[in-house]
Amino acid sequence: VQAKTAAGGVQEVGITVEGGYTPQVVRVKRGTPVRLVFDRKEKSPCSDEVVISEFGVRRFLKPFEKTVIELTPATEGSFAFTCGMNMLRGTIE
Repeated sequence: VQAKTAAGGVQEVGITVEGGYTPQVVRVKRGTPVRLVFDRKEKSPCSDEVVISEFGVRRFLKPFEKTVIELTPATEGSFAFTCGMNMLRGTIE
């Protein structure tokens, strides 16, 4: 899914967390701030954390709430986001 540009030029993508990540692949533009909105729709212990190692992100996701993570990719490439147990996976391209 291609990120949509929101007010202020920030790229924004909503990601549903329920037995995995939907969408699993997020496409963004390099050098432009990105806002990932994780919408956790479950209580499964596997999905209670999201990790984006390349950006130093490790964030708790509250059940049935949205969590916003902002970052700016400075280089091109693929960056994984996973649950804390590395079972649920997604990619930022």
